[in-house]
Amino acid sequence: MTVKHLKADLLDRLDAFRKQGKHVSDINPILALADEISEKLYKGQISQDEVNDFLAHMGSELWDQQTTRLHVKTGRDNDDINVLDGVDINALDVGKPVYHAVFTAHPVFALEKDISAILSQAASDNKMGTMPDDAYRPRSSITLQDEHSEAMQALGHARTAIRSLHHTILTAKRAAGDAGWRDVLPVMCAVSTWVGYDLDGRSDITWLDSFALRLVEKQMALDLYHAELSAHGEAHPDVAGLLAELAAENEATQADIKRFSDLTEASFAHAVDSLSERTNKLISSRDVATRLHDIARTIDDYDTATALMVIAGDIASHGFGMGEIHLRINAVQLRNAMRAVDGRGISLSGDNVQNRLLMERLATRIKTEAAWHINFQNLDEESATARRQLMLATQFLKHVDCDQPIRLLIAECEKPITIMNALYLAHKFGIADRLDISPLFETTFGLEHGVQLIEQLLGHDVFCDYVRRRGRLAMQTGFSDAGRFIGQIAANLAIERLQLKIAQLIKDRLDGDVDLLMFNTHGESFGRGCAGPRIADRQNFILTPHTRARCNEMGVRIHHQSSFQGGDGYRMFGSPALAQSTINHLFAAETAQPSSAWQHDSFYQNNDFALDMFLALKAWHEKLFSDPSYVTLLDIFGINLLPKTGSRPAKRVVQVGMGRQDPSKMRAIPHNAILQQLGFLANVISGFGSAAQIDADQFAELYESSPRLQQLLAHVLAAKELGSLNTVLAYAKLLDNGFWIDRGYHGYQPRNLRAYRKLGFMLNDDRRTRAARQIVWRLRDDLIDLYRLSKLVGVDDVRISGDERVSLDMIHAVRIALIIDSLALICRVPRFAESTRHSNEDVLRQALSLDFDEAQAIIRQEFSLDKTTHSQSDVAETQNYRDESYSDYQAIAEQILAPLERNNQMIKRITQMISGHYGAHG
Repeated sequence: MTVKHLKADLLDRLDAFRKQGKHVSDINPILALADEISEKLYKGQISQDEVNDFLAHMGSELWDQQTTRLHVKTGRDNDDINVLDGVDINALDVGKPVYHAVFTAHPVFALEKDISAILSQAASDNKMGTMPDDAYRPRSSITLQDEHSEAMQALGHARTAIRSLHHTILTAKRAAGDAGWRDVLPVMCAVSTWVGYDLDGRSDITWLDSFALRLVEKQMALDLYHAELSAHGEAHPDVAGLLAELAAENEATQADIKRFSDLTEASFAHAVDSLSERTNKLISSRDVATRLHDIARTIDDYDTATALMVIAGDIASHGFGMGEIHLRINAVQLRNAMRAVDGRGISLSGDNVQNRLLMERLATRIKTEAAWHINFQNLDEESATARRQLMLATQFLKHVDCDQPIRLLIAECEKPITIMNALYLAHKFGIADRLDISPLFETTFGLEHGVQLIEQLLGHDVFCDYVRRRGRLAMQTGFSDAGRFIGQIAANLAIERLQLKIAQLIKDRLDGDVDLLMFNTHGESFGRGCAGPRIADRQNFILTPHTRARCNEMGVRIHHQSSFQGGDGYRMFGSPALAQSTINHLFAAETAQPSSAWQHDSFYQNNDFALDMFLALKAWHEKLFSDPSYVTLLDIFGINLLPKTGSRPAKRVVQVGMGRQDPSKMRAIPHNAILQQLGFLANVISGFGSAAQIDADQFAELYESSPRLQQLLAHVLAAKELGSLNTVLAYAKLLDNGFWIDRGYHGYQPRNLRAYRKLGFMLNDDRRTRAARQIVWRLRDDLIDLYRLSKLVGVDDVRISGDERVSLDMIHAVRIALIIDSLALICRVPRFAESTRHSNEDVLRQALSLDFDEAQAIIRQEFSLDKTTHSQSDVAETQNYRDESYSDYQAIAEQILAPLERNNQMIKRITQMISGHYGAHG
C-alpha cells in the first residue's frame, strides 16, 4: 500500500470512528484506529516498512510546520521591522541594561545537533522540504560537553546580533545629533549562561568540570575580541597594544586549559600554581573595556569610533567569558553548607522566631567578621555543594575575570534565612560586592510568601546595604516548576502578583534607588511558560504589559531576563540570521510601551474577582496533583516513552529534607513531556473553565475589554487544540486486562490468542487503568465548563480539532498498534531456564512499562545472543558438531527481536514527532 493510500485510509477510518464515538460512548476513535492498524499488520495488509514510510511522510509534513513556526517565532517573516520605531533615540540610555537572554542546559536537546542546525537554517531561509533522512531519530547520547558546545554556538550568534543592534542604535544617536553618543558604552542587551554551572538537584558536575569550561569560555571570548579588533589594528597605536595583550593571555589560557584538563593528583599543585601565581595574567575586563572606550572617544573617524564603542560595550557586558555566569544551587544545599557555622544546622527549624534570631546573629557576623582566604586545595577538599559553588565563584573572580559579576540562583527558596546564609558565605569568601544573590520562587509557598521573604530581608541594614552596593535586587521566577505545583495558568497569575508586590517593596523600602533584576525562567512549550506564536507574545506572557506599566508608574526600573532552554530554545539562535531577528524583536518587545488597553485592563480593576478566580484555579490544580490517581497516571509507563534529551537526571538528586510523594518530586520537563506523550496537558488546559464559573457572567463581561483574560484563555485553548482525553484512555487501555481478554475472546488474531490471554492474566490485578479513567472523567467534566465558557465569550467551538490534531491522532494510533504488536512478540519468547536471573514475567513487565530496550537486553542475555563466537580457523582440531540450540536462538533473533527492534525505533520516532507538534520536548 502506498503512503498516499495508507494515509487516506487512516483519515477515512478516523473520521468514521469519531462520528460513531459521538453516538456510542464506548467507541474510542484513537483505540479503534489502532485496532485497525494492528489488524492490517497481523494480516500482512501493511508491512513494517510501509508503516515506516508513512511515519517518514508524516514527519516531512511536521518538519515543514516546524520550519514555518520557527520562521514566524523569530520574526524572520517580519524582518523589515525598525527596531527603533517609536523609540525616543535621544532619551535612550544605552548604558542601562534592558534585557538579557539566558541560555540554560535544561534537558530539551531532543534532536541531534546536526538535525537541529538544518531545521534552523531552513527556518532562516523559509525553505520547505528540507527534512533530512530520519530527522526524528532520538539522540544516541548527550553529555555536558555536548550541551556546552551547543550553548556556545547559540551564545556566539546572539552576541554577534547584539553587537549589530548596538551599532544600529549608536549610529542612530550620532545621526540624530546626540553630542554625547560616545560618552557611554552600549550595554542594553547581553547574554548569560548556566550551562556547566547548575548543581540544583544534581551531583555529577565537579568543580573541575565547571572551572575547565570557564577557562574554555575565556579563551573563546579572547578569540572573539581579537578577531573583532583586528580590523581596527591600525586605527590607533593603543589598539595594537590591546591586540598583543589579548593574544598573550589567549596563549596562557590555552596552557591553563590543557593543565586543568589533564589534572591528576601528581600534577594538581603545578596546574593550579601556574594559574594562581602567574603575575601578568589579564583578569580585569573592565580595564580593557575602559581603555578601548578611551580610544574610541578620541578617534576622528566616526565609523571606527562606533565599531570600537560596540566592541568595548561587548567586553563591558560579558567580560572574559561568553556570557554572564549563573551558578545554581537549591535551598537545601545551602542549608547543609551552613551546618558547620554554629554546629547545629542553621535554618533547620521551621520556627519563624528561631529564624529571625539566626538572621540577627548572621547580620552581626557579616558586620564584624573578616573574610576567609581560600585556594584551589580548599575548593577541591570541600564536600558541601553550596560552599563549593561559592568557592568556585571566588576562584573565577580571582583568576579568570575580577570584574564580571556572578549570579547565585537559589532554587526552591522559601525562607529569608536562606538568602542571609548566602550573603554570609559570600561575605566570608570576599565576593559579596560582585555576587547577585537571587532567590528562585517556584513552590506554592515561595510564590505566596516571596514578598514577605524579601520584606524580612530588607529589615536588616546589611542586606539593604548589600542591595544598594549592587544597584539591584535580584529575583527569579520559575514558570516551568511552578506549573507542577499549581498548574501553568495559576502559576502565571501568582508570578505576576509576586512581581508587582516586590516592585512595590523596592519603591517603599528602598525609594526606588535600585533596579529590579527580574529573571523569568520558562521553556518553549505550553506547559512551561511559553505562549503565542511571536516573541512579543512570549515576553508579554512572562512579564505582562500591566506589570511593566505599574513598575514604570512606581519609578522602579526593570532589568528583565528570560531563558532559552536547551536545543529547543537555542534554535531561535541557530543561524546568524535567526539570531539577529530574534534579538531585534526581543529588544522591540522589551522597549515597547504598554497599550492603553493593557494599562486600563478591567481584570485588574476588579481585584475581588481576579483574586477569587486565581484561588479557585490554584485550588483545583492542588487537588488534582494530590490525587493518587493522577500520580498513577503520570507513572503509568514511567519515563520510558521519553527519549534521552539531556545530561542531567530526570529526577532530582534527593537530599535530606526534600522528600515528596506527588508530582512536585518529578522535574517539570518530564512531567510536561509525559502529559504530551499521553495526549493531554492537564496542567495547562484543566481548571480554567471551572475556576471561571465562580462568576461566568462577570468573566464574559470583563473578557471583552481585558487583554489579560484574552491572553490566558488563548493559551488554554491553544493547548486544548492538541489535547485529546481519548488518547489518554487509549494508552491506559493497554494496561486493562479486559482489553486483552476481549481480543482473545473474539478470536480474530488466532496466532496471538496465547499472547493476549497471557497479557490478560498478567494484568489481572492491575489498577492503573481504573486510576487513569478516574482522572479522565474529572478532566472531561472540567472541559464541559471550558466549552461553556468559550461559547459564552464568543470563541469558535473548541471541540472541533484542526489538521494538527488529526495528525497527532493518527501517529498516536500507529504507536499504540506498534505497542500491541510488540507485546504480542514478547509473549512468543520461549521459557527461560529456571536457573536464570530473570523470568519471562520480568520481561513482560518491562514491556508493559514500554521499556522495550531493557526487555530486549534481557532476552538477548538469557539466550546468549550477544555471545562472541570464534571462527573455525582459530583452532587446528577438526569438528562436525552443530550446536542444536543455534537455530532456535537465531529464530528468536530474526522472528522476535528484529521486528521488535524495528517497532521500538518507530515508537521512539513517534515520541519525537509528538514533541514536535507541541513545539518543544516537555
